[in-house]
Amino acid sequence: MLIELQSYLGCNFVGATWITNLDDRGRSYMSMSKNNDWSQEKLIQLSGGYWQAFAIHAAIELDLFTLLDSGLKTSKEMAHLASYNQRACEMLLNALCAMDLLVKIDGNFTNTPFASEFLSKNSEAYTGYIIGHHHHLVDSWNNLASVVRTGEPHRSSTSHTNSEIERENFLMGMFNMAFRSRLAPRWVEKINLAKAQSILDLGGGPGTYAIYFCQNNAQMSGTVFDLPTTAPFAEKTIARFNLNDRINFIGGDFTVNDIPGKYDAVWLSHILHGMDEKNCQLVISKAAKALNPNGVFLIHEFILNDEKSGPLFPALFSLNMLVGTTGGQSYSKADLIKMLSNAGISQIEHLTLEDKTPSSVLRGIKI
Repeated sequence: MLIELQSYLGCNFVGATWITNLDDRGRSYMSMSKNNDWSQEKLIQLSGGYWQAFAIHAAIELDLFTLLDSGLKTSKEMAHLASYNQRACEMLLNALCAMDLLVKIDGNFTNTPFASEFLSKNSEAYTGYIIGHHHHLVDSWNNLASVVRTGEPHRSSTSHTNSEIERENFLMGMFNMAFRSRLAPRWVEKINLAKAQSILDLGGGPGTYAIYFCQNNAQMSGTVFDLPTTAPFAEKTIARFNLNDRINFIGGDFTVNDIPGKYDAVWLSHILHGMDEKNCQLVISKAAKALNPNGVFLIHEFILNDEKSGPLFPALFSLNMLVGTTGGQSYSKADLIKMLSNAGISQIEHLTLEDKTPSSVLRGIKI
């Protein structure tokens, strides 16, 4: 590999020193490099960054932040309250203090305001579901090298899991991220659906975007189409927003079943990355078939550039699909435009948010 790299760059590598005799191709490559800020210290910090991540994962699983929300407690009180080992509990609590998530006062521990807001289940802004989902991904990521050797995923898709806890973490984690980060309202504001009477939220999970589109478009009714196991979460969430009369749930597998009904808009948010290209085309074609003439087709994804060499998050997310699915990946803008065009969708435009969030939207019209 090193010889190949040397050949490509037209240079020699001695220890940590580049001895350059770069040709134009090599100079162009180096000028395009995005990693000029790498250092040995940064590399080591990144490599060991899982220590802090696992401390947070454990604290969420043990529900420490919720237990501490009621006020100051010693490690002995915490251990007694939840049947933890006191020595181990105190070491974790001390580490969370060092991470500025807890405060220690005369041997007593309590949450920081940030931890109370985002890490306690008593808060509306609770972020623990998505952290729990990240923890469930650890085993598969730990086997990335093996997956690269074999090309076979290490786990099944989380949405199909038999674990109720994993399913809840995944679905409600996605819901909370979209709502609490204001991602959902910002996309709804960006996408004008004032003329649409109906919307299909395909693979919509708990109904996150169907809820927000209907809240912001009084004329609109919505349908969430997803696996039957998702129904309890969707129905509960839709009821929470008093939209039972405007949003219904249909259970099914969109890779197998036809999509019932006709709609003025279809919204596919973060479902295509879980499938191979053949199934993506199948699902897009089915969704297009359910779309009325002049209807709006919307794909919300982590979209790669056409070379598939970035941006960083979509590229890493593609690895997340590699370890967890058979054929799933992040797709490029060119990939998705081709699939949409094959399904009869035209006038395709690429929408982004001003803060460069890693997700973006392709919008097209069915003629």
